Amino acid sequence: MIRSIILFAFILLGMASCVVGEDEYASASDFGNVVEIGDSLPRFSVTLSNGSTLSNESLKGRVAVLTFFNTACGDCRRELPLIQEAYSVYADRVSFACISRAEKEASVASYWQLHGLSMPFSGQADETVYHAFAKHTIPRIYVVDQAGVIRYQFVEQMQFNELQEALRILLAD
Repeated sequence: MIRSIILFAFILLGMASCVVGEDEYASASDFGNVVEIGDSLPRFSVTLSNGSTLSNESLKGRVAVLTFFNTACGDCRRELPLIQEAYSVYADRVSFACISRAEKEASVASYWQLHGLSMPFSGQADETVYHAFAKHTIPRIYVVDQAGVIRYQFVEQMQFNELQEALRILLAD
């Protein structure tokens, strides 16, 4: 009898641990945002593949596109060529940076070379920088104005024309 009670208690404890933190993934429309449209960029600093340092402070005065991704993510692999296309058109007027979520620099560099990507990236072995922006879900693209304020956010599926329109609007200001 005592064995049954102990077993039952462990089962209940196990079930309770499955529910803890469930509100983080509360609904299909909850994309785990930490920052929202209208918020200033959080404090962050990364080293890019071209050797420069990118931070929330260094972006002030320029429109920017920040993309969080992982090359093992199918949606990310579909969107990276769209970001590359925008980079090819707007690189002289817009700062672009692709920041990996839990993917090392060497892995990202290999993927970039294999797929002919030229936009700057930062390989982040952990999720520290990513978690300043979001809890979960990639790809995640932020379009930031010259004051460092997030004006557009695309999560999971972005169309090139949406990004292009966002950039046109911000560059016209």
